[in-house]
Amino acid sequence: MFPLPLREEETYEGINSFIILGLDISKVELRSTGDKLYCEVLIYNRNIYNWEVCSKMRRNIYISVFVLLSFFVSVILLTNAIAKKDAKYVWKMGLVMPDAAFASEYFRDEILASIERVTNGELTMDLYWGGTMGDEEDYIAKMRIDQLQAAGLSVGGVLMACPEMGVLQLPFLFNDFEEVGYIRNKLGTLFTDIYKKNGYKMLVWFDQDFDQIYSTRFEMRNHEDFKKCRFLTHAGKLEEELIKALGASPIPVGVPEVVPSMRTGVCNACISPAVWWMGAQLYTITKYVNTYPLRYSPASMVVSMKAWKSLPAKHRKAVNRELPMMGKKFNDMMKDMNKKCLRAMIDYGIKEVKLTSEEIEEFRKRTMPLWDKLAGKLYPRKLLDEIVYHLRIYRARHVTKG
Repeated sequence: MFPLPLREEETYEGINSFIILGLDISKVELRSTGDKLYCEVLIYNRNIYNWEVCSKMRRNIYISVFVLLSFFVSVILLTNAIAKKDAKYVWKMGLVMPDAAFASEYFRDEILASIERVTNGELTMDLYWGGTMGDEEDYIAKMRIDQLQAAGLSVGGVLMACPEMGVLQLPFLFNDFEEVGYIRNKLGTLFTDIYKKNGYKMLVWFDQDFDQIYSTRFEMRNHEDFKKCRFLTHAGKLEEELIKALGASPIPVGVPEVVPSMRTGVCNACISPAVWWMGAQLYTITKYVNTYPLRYSPASMVVSMKAWKSLPAKHRKAVNRELPMMGKKFNDMMKDMNKKCLRAMIDYGIKEVKLTSEEIEEFRKRTMPLWDKLAGKLYPRKLLDEIVYHLRIYRARHVTKG
């Protein structure tokens, strides 16, 4: 670690998500004011240390951040140990989202806090944010060998753990989140059972978004746009088939490579939720966003069946009772945040592309054949038929009430 020069009224902030001895130190700030030098250490974005470190004897002071962190580490470890002293079960959980957004704050302060509360502090989690445990393929592999017990999965990870949930991503399957919620209520237990057969317990079924199509070069409104673009995909086979049907040649990459691939121009189009696109700051290079809700994408919070079965029955029952309400609240917040992020990016200067009825029909004509083409390959046809059946009932009731 290189020493840092500090001058009058000068602040240094850095070491985002710095991992030391398994702890997530989200920010270290050294502040020089007058003749005093202060250090502020934030862990999980909470200000728990803000101490005067030393008197400033000279105008310029050079101090090593590594030495400073070493000074604090024994106290940090003690704080961490006290917080988890009553936990009999500690799950390590990997998440690709950074510990910087509202979603991570809610996850930690509401969902994790609820789990700890209903289990009387006997179950807790060590959260590894921002891909510090690898990508979602790594999470799945590590859960199989018990290096991780749980994961928060985006749609790409969901389809690795439970390929059958890919049926939910079919284009033009859902019209809105109300329809998604209806299917979740009707078939949530069925998908939980499928997860179980695959070796996982689905704790919560989250809504990622009705994803938008972003591009640094093209409007992505017709076949010609898709033919010319270099379309990045990161959510598995079904997404690749969708992009092919629209006329593009998909370029599969892992989630950690999405940002550099877009920024270097290796790829110039991608389908993504608004929160993620804005959080990755890719809006700064994006020219167009096609906002038609072509497809829905699920996300989920899962734990290995081995870890789940290790819990006492009373704790499993308590968690099952608590998390659905937490998930609903999270989904409501996520929908609102996705809308706000999309609006903010458009206000920033990204051109919103709204498809005409003729263009929507062309999208439908090109992509709807995937329903039958992929049935029996990526998901059971019977599962698709059951979803369509329930949606017909919902839509008939909705029209009648309207």
